[in-house]
Amino acid sequence: MDDEDAAQIKRLVPHSHYQKIHANHVIHMFKPRQFVAAVDAFLLDTTSAGEGARRT
Repeated sequence: MDDEDAAQIKRLVPHSHYQKIHANHVIHMFKPRQFVAAVDAFLLDTTSAGEGARRT
């Protein structure tokens, strides 16, 4: 997905969340820490005060 695709999705789904991570096609393999951090941040932001999203 390029920046134009992301902008189109944002227009169509205004409450969507987009986090760009510069990596090859398999993001979770090439940039695992950034991928997990982005998913964690998304879960904390979209759940009730982050309940259930915190890992121990």
